[in-house]
Amino acid sequence: MIRLEGDTLPFFKDLVDQALRNVGEPVGEEAEFYVCRLLVDMGSKNLDEGPFGVRLLSSSEPVVLRSIGDGTLFLSGFFPERVKSKGLSSSYFASVGSSAYGILSSRAPRQVQSMYGELATQFHQLQRALEGVREMCDAMGMDLGDVALRWLQTRSPILERRMRELGMVLPRPRSVQ
Repeated sequence: MIRLEGDTLPFFKDLVDQALRNVGEPVGEEAEFYVCRLLVDMGSKNLDEGPFGVRLLSSSEPVVLRSIGDGTLFLSGFFPERVKSKGLSSSYFASVGSSAYGILSSRAPRQVQSMYGELATQFHQLQRALEGVREMCDAMGMDLGDVALRWLQTRSPILERRMRELGMVLPRPRSVQ
C-alpha cells in the first residue's frame, strides 16, 4: 500500500477517491497516487512551454513526454473551461496526453511502465475524475444557495452531496409506475 504524507496529499487523495467513484472507473493504486502527486505538484510547474502536440512530435525525451502527459491531463481535467476558451477540445488533449504517456510507458524503467500505460489507457476517465475534483474544490467555498443554484443547472452528484453536508434535505426521487 502506498503511504501519503504531508498536508495536501491526504486532502487530494480523498477528493480523487471520491471523483473516481463518481466516474465509476477504478484505476490502479499507483496511477491514483500519481494523479494525487500531480495535483500537489502542479502549483509549482510552468505549463506554458509551447503547444503540447508540437512538443510531442518534436521530442521523445522521457522528461518532455511526462511534462506533456501531466500538462494535458491537468489542464483538460482541472481547467476544462481554459481548454475550451483556446478553441481546443478535451479529446485533443486526451489524444496528445495518452500518446505521451503511452510512449513513456515503453521508455520508462520497468517498475513504472504499467503505471504510465494505465495513465495512457485511462486518460479520459482521469480527465473526468479531475473535473470532479475541481467541482468539489469549488463547492467547498460556496454557501448553500450557490451550491443549490449550480446543482439545479448541472444535477451533479458532487453538488448534491455538498448540499446534504450543508444541511439541505432533498426529497427522494419518486418511482414511476
